[in-house]
Amino acid sequence: MADYQYLLTKTRRFLFDSAAAPAEALSYPWPRPETVRDLAYARLLPIRQVLGQFLARHPPAELVTGLREVIVSHGALLAAEGAALLRWTAERLQACGAAPGFATSALVASHPDALQLQLRYEGPSDFIWSGHLASGSACLSADFGDTASRLTTPISLLPPEAALADAMFF
Repeated sequence: MADYQYLLTKTRRFLFDSAAAPAEALSYPWPRPETVRDLAYARLLPIRQVLGQFLARHPPAELVTGLREVIVSHGALLAAEGAALLRWTAERLQACGAAPGFATSALVASHPDALQLQLRYEGPSDFIWSGHLASGSACLSADFGDTASRLTTPISLLPPEAALADAMFF
């Protein structure tokens, strides 16, 4: 066994940043995938919290009924964070009972610090969250059939030291 394979089987945490690592790092067959943490995913903690807190107000079945597509648009500076947000959203929707056949797309936005998440449904349901890091604010718009919601939310990424702590300990 190669030395690095031995190291990967014994390590308690393996941290990497998909913004700097080769693209293959995300699809690498890690011997212990539960120990691997992506710093791009960790940086998204404030955004994941805002989205999770808003969506938790709705029953899981409501979030996945008629779900057709998940689209994340990201600025050129946020490609790794966009990919991590897309993976997280797809995983959470599958945990809510979504059939694994819904489409996922990552698109490049025109503004370099833009990030947007859109859930497309068959029928009247709609969800869009979008923001710009430079302005520090985002807008969330949702209609799951019962009532429409629109609110402004903060947007930020965890600073490097907090992202490192999150990835190491959580």
